[in-house]
Amino acid sequence: MEHFDEYMFTGPPPPLGPMVQVQSLATNLPAGCGAAESYWSLIATGGEAQTEVSPDRWDPSVYYAPDEGAASRGQTSTKHAAFLQASELWDLDAGFYGLREKEAKLMVPEQRLVLRTGYQALADVGLGESLKGSRISTYVGDCANESATYCPALDECRQNGTLSAATASRISHLFGLRGGACSFDTACSSSLVALGHAHSQLRLAPVFQDAQSRQSSGALVIGVRVLFGPEGFVGLGAAGFLSLHGRCFTFDSSAQGFGRGEGCCSVFLARDDPEDGEDLELHLASVSGSSVNQDGRSASLTAPHGPSQQSCIRSSLRMANVSPDKVAVAECHGTGTSLGDPIEVGALRGVMYDRRQPLLMTSSKSNVGHAESAAGLNGLAKCVLMLMTSASAPNVHLRSLNPNLDTNGFPCLYESECVDADQNSQNIGVSSFGFGGTNARADLWGHCVRFYIFRRIPDFKNFKNMYRARMDNLQADSATADRMVEEANYAFFLNTRIFQELDSLAGFEAEPVPPPASAPAASHAEAAARAAAAGCPFASLAAQGLAMPDDHPGLADTEKVDKELAKAPEQEDNKAGWRLASAAAVIALSAGIRAMWT
Repeated sequence: MEHFDEYMFTGPPPPLGPMVQVQSLATNLPAGCGAAESYWSLIATGGEAQTEVSPDRWDPSVYYAPDEGAASRGQTSTKHAAFLQASELWDLDAGFYGLREKEAKLMVPEQRLVLRTGYQALADVGLGESLKGSRISTYVGDCANESATYCPALDECRQNGTLSAATASRISHLFGLRGGACSFDTACSSSLVALGHAHSQLRLAPVFQDAQSRQSSGALVIGVRVLFGPEGFVGLGAAGFLSLHGRCFTFDSSAQGFGRGEGCCSVFLARDDPEDGEDLELHLASVSGSSVNQDGRSASLTAPHGPSQQSCIRSSLRMANVSPDKVAVAECHGTGTSLGDPIEVGALRGVMYDRRQPLLMTSSKSNVGHAESAAGLNGLAKCVLMLMTSASAPNVHLRSLNPNLDTNGFPCLYESECVDADQNSQNIGVSSFGFGGTNARADLWGHCVRFYIFRRIPDFKNFKNMYRARMDNLQADSATADRMVEEANYAFFLNTRIFQELDSLAGFEAEPVPPPASAPAASHAEAAARAAAAGCPFASLAAQGLAMPDDHPGLADTEKVDKELAKAPEQEDNKAGWRLASAAAVIALSAGIRAMWT
């Protein structure tokens, strides 16, 4: 049972080539999704996280106006978004992370969220005291830090506590990580671009890596976004990007813009090394391919470009060694804009139209809003959870399909309820397209892990060892049971043949011929020889029965038959001897079987 999992896949097997393993997943998203399990509960049941803005962010009575001319007056026409609770933004145990109280107070919420979720992702892998000095890289997707404007003081701590460039360095400094630390700002695709960079570094063969990358033991990738003030709402509303209802009506005919969201998501990636002895079930999923490109000279800086999106998707699939028809689910960028959704669906159609099974189309933005710099990892986290559960989460607010979507000749499904994958392994792709034209794509493979109930890998390993030991015992017991069944079947076969022979002998009677006075008593061997000479079909069995040791339970019955044989004269046809020899074999074999099974 060493590698029993590889024989249990009912879907596609792992892609060929190097892969990077997702070993942990931590989330801090709205609607109480402080853990990956809570996040899955929200999206699988079709829930949404949008709420009305609270006064601790900005005053809606001042900045909100429900008419289309609000932007001209410096106001926004939406007051709903997916917000975190105030305690989730500001609570931080400074002593636990080795921070001074003054320094902790001047840290913006983005850095607080990154610290908490980053530590949780590392702890779930089992990394504790061993973190210090380890070659773990940190990549953070963060953009447009709104919180810096509202920092309460200006002193030596302000720069380190507010700059997004210091967010990744903050984790490396506090945990003593010696790998690279980078922040990525490509707007909506920031976190998936960060993941693509980490994936590219980890999947390269050692001969193609630089000295530092060869020593890297993993990468922590984080996406974070906080909606602190009204400026972003006012600016995006003036550009016509926001939905008046504050929600993403992805793929729906009523789509008119996106709803904003915030939160933080982190994953820990490790290189797939076949020699390290790690088991497949310890990995939540595998990143098989990734790609990042740019629109270049397109219609405008912010307009999506279909051919560039197609190129990005093809490049990722090529790296993953996965044909487009093997992708089961597409986690789309899906902002719910009138231009973005049709172009993205057209790009997917151009790559994946030649397929038998329909492609499931979904987007996490209909649940938790468009988290901008964190949106890519929110989608990737959803992909990991869909792989672990072998299910596809529904799109919320989907009532009637957008007529502008090019679905002619494209086998795809826009699901409005949770769909079972009907197989325990899948390929899933996630896309994220930036405001300035930077596109990112990642393809994942994974298998169902329905017993993922532990938050930490060490506990999971203990459970796995216990589970595997029980499976080994079950396999041993199964082999024993199979052997016993075979023996029982053979005994039943012999017993049936015995009764058949007895039935065939029931109509015969020995001729009452008196034996000669000089006839010697027949021995066991002689009886068997006589039976063989007479053509008895049980001659070999009779020989085995007559060759039993002296203390065998069937010997007494055999001796009785020998005495009867000694009384019978030898005749030419020897019919009586044949019958009695057969009877001797039957009696001896019956006694032997009784002794064996009692």
